[in-house]
Amino acid sequence: GKGFGCSINGSDVNMHTLHHNGTFETLLVETLPNNVSSDECSISISSEERIQIVYNTDDDLRLARLAEKNVLYQQRTWHLRTIVEDVFSEGLKLEIDSESKTHIFFVDVDDALRHVWFNKAFWNNSVLDSGPIGGDIEVKIDEHNWFHIVYLRESEGELALLKFNDTQEIRQVLTRSSTITEAIGMDLDSNNIEQIVYSNSVPYLCSF
Repeated sequence: GKGFGCSINGSDVNMHTLHHNGTFETLLVETLPNNVSSDECSISISSEERIQIVYNTDDDLRLARLAEKNVLYQQRTWHLRTIVEDVFSEGLKLEIDSESKTHIFFVDVDDALRHVWFNKAFWNNSVLDSGPIGGDIEVKIDEHNWFHIVYLRESEGELALLKFNDTQEIRQVLTRSSTITEAIGMDLDSNNIEQIVYSNSVPYLCSF
């Protein structure tokens, strides 16, 4: 198969494709004006293999959707849209659920955990945790469209797990310690149970 990634090189926002034969391809998404800064991006691919990239332009967020060559487009074309303004701080994550709905998670300028999503008609915006939270957020969406989010609640020194779907929400404190730092990692096992690692200022790595 292929591997996909995104990067920001100066004012250029790029998408990268690593093909199965080892060749590496870079496609320019956008060249930003000199007075606009960008330092984070996230990429996701839907079940229909439609590629989306979200990146910050200062404290705004812009979403890029790639239209492949077809009867309407003679070449691969990016559709760009600014979706939120004056709110982004750090910790950008983009995920697409099984219904091909776009979900974006990040730490906002108030150090809160924010969720922005598109229901195929309009954009929605909510605060999941008023914080303050750390800038390292891990997000997974399972095949049943349960959201699994792990992050650090800084003031309490809590490693928190938030799970929700359209009708239910579960919040857990996994561990609490003043020595917890970030570098959080998470994946789901075959039963959709979170497998989590995090770092500690005491020199060892912890996991669940």
